[in-house]
Amino acid sequence: MNIKNIFVIGAGTMGNGIAQVAATSGYQVTCMDVQPTALEKAKAAIQKSSTKLFEKGAITAEQKASTEKIHFATDMTHIAEADLVIEASSAIWMRTRRQTQSWQPIHRPFRSPKSPQLPNALEEWLVCTS
Repeated sequence: MNIKNIFVIGAGTMGNGIAQVAATSGYQVTCMDVQPTALEKAKAAIQKSSTKLFEKGAITAEQKASTEKIHFATDMTHIAEADLVIEASSAIWMRTRRQTQSWQPIHRPFRSPKSPQLPNALEEWLVCTS
């Protein structure tokens, strides 16, 4: 399976962490949330985190720049382009599920457990598969 595009449902702490890790691992990322304020908070959190990581030497300038290319959306328009869907908010997934009824996924959604260790485990998986 060749994964290039990742669609993250939910822009909360877990969703924006997953989006950041995926972007710095070289994937094209869309982070979706139905709340525009959640997307603004996610952008700010990712910018703050990637700046800190860059200043500490934990990520390169190229990886920091990749976080600025994350696409933020309030709907499921780009889900059909995704090679992998990661659900970081079951409430949003259930609320927007009707929008995806005609969408025939190539891959099944990856249902993320609500665990603080997930971004680290996901980072290891993304690095190994990229």
